[in-house]
Amino acid sequence: MATRRTDSNELDIEQGPSREIPAAGQLPLAERLIETVEGPGALSKVDQLAFMEEKLDVEVHESTDPNAEPIPIFYVNGVPQAFIRGKVQTVRRKFVEALARCKPVAYTSKEYTSPHNGMRSIRMVPHRAPRYPFSVVHDPNPKGRDWLRKIINEH
Repeated sequence: MATRRTDSNELDIEQGPSREIPAAGQLPLAERLIETVEGPGALSKVDQLAFMEEKLDVEVHESTDPNAEPIPIFYVNGVPQAFIRGKVQTVRRKFVEALARCKPVAYTSKEYTSPHNGMRSIRMVPHRAPRYPFSVVHDPNPKGRDWLRKIINEH
């Protein structure tokens, strides 16, 4: 089942109970609530974070475009990673995800005659391709190939 994108601006965030602050005297200590997280959900998040920190050997291909960036740089959580074209580099999977998601879209317009009303119309056909084509030279995780295929096939 497909899930709908969740935007934090659309969520009602519970603020908790109000606290009374006295005009004089000591501030009463607030009761601390500790919530423990158990079960497979907690492990899957930990496993996912560990998966994204795995190191892969990747090569960003050379380009014949004279305007192409010679050294594309990606940031994940404020941490930079430079990819030197034509050189195999060992980088963390999270940077490979950023690289794989860099797929600009271009549109081709195709003129056609509508079979319903016979009017001439234009269909805009999207085309996506990696901005920085690359190869994963070595991935130690057997799930890595399927993961990358999923990332590349997302729109």
